[in-house]
Amino acid sequence: CISCISHASTDRTVPFPENGIQFKMLRFLLLRFGVTGCSVIMMMTMMMMINNNSGTVATAQTTKPKILCLHGGGGTASGMASVIEDLVSGLPDYEFVFAQAAYPVAETKESYVWIPDPPGGKNEPTTDPSFADESVVALDKIVEQQGPFYGILGYSQGAAFVPVYLSRTLGNTFEIAITFCGYLTTTHQGILDVVNEKSPFGDIPHLVWMGQQDFIISNVMTNAMADIFANPTVVVSENGGHAPPGSSDPTFGQVISWVQDPLSANNASSTNSTANSGNDQPASTSCSANFLFTILFTICSIMIA
Repeated sequence: CISCISHASTDRTVPFPENGIQFKMLRFLLLRFGVTGCSVIMMMTMMMMINNNSGTVATAQTTKPKILCLHGGGGTASGMASVIEDLVSGLPDYEFVFAQAAYPVAETKESYVWIPDPPGGKNEPTTDPSFADESVVALDKIVEQQGPFYGILGYSQGAAFVPVYLSRTLGNTFEIAITFCGYLTTTHQGILDVVNEKSPFGDIPHLVWMGQQDFIISNVMTNAMADIFANPTVVVSENGGHAPPGSSDPTFGQVISWVQDPLSANNASSTNSTANSGNDQPASTSCSANFLFTILFTICSIMIA
């Protein structure tokens, strides 16, 4: 700037507007303290600005909304990643966290279930509401350590466990729920009693997907689960079977759109703000710099007086 040039410091130009407070401040410092004193003061001021701006940027870093994913019975966390890989690819602005159920199917521990089978067989339902608490605890740890979460997603037994976990956690833990090929835990009446008591889980938006070619979990069973939620969005694929929809399924785009905007026109602005949370850069940087310069200018004036 002109002040630096007048003091024979052409290699230390500063891009300040000549009518701005920064220019006036720098000119004042040069006239009073010379180039060396001005450099020291400016260095201290820049350090203050860097520290201040670092704190601001840290709170505004872009973070993807997280979706907690529950695998099917006899599956694994890594296996679930493969099961919904098309969905993950179709939602690049979201982070998918894959949970592992707490109960190994066999000693090899290569497959897990969220709820073990009733000890007396499926014809003798359990009545203990805490029968699957180890899986609840496993999810609690993930939510505590990796939250907050935007949504919870489940497939097959993982879908059945979605309302179970919603009945055992705080109402604001998730903003949406997504289930593929889901059903109610009718062979575990104690758990189901708690689910029915807590339904409809704070009216959480819920996408219920089912395939008409699913011969493992019938559409009747999936619709029964949908009924315990308030106004669920039910998507039925004519070609779908017992698997989440891939990119070739006619309903795939509908699922993607729903995740991005579950409340549609009813509250689109709120949904968009959730998905884009943290993308905007803070607008207070220049204001903070001017404020720091003003404070420094005042201090220098007092020292000289």
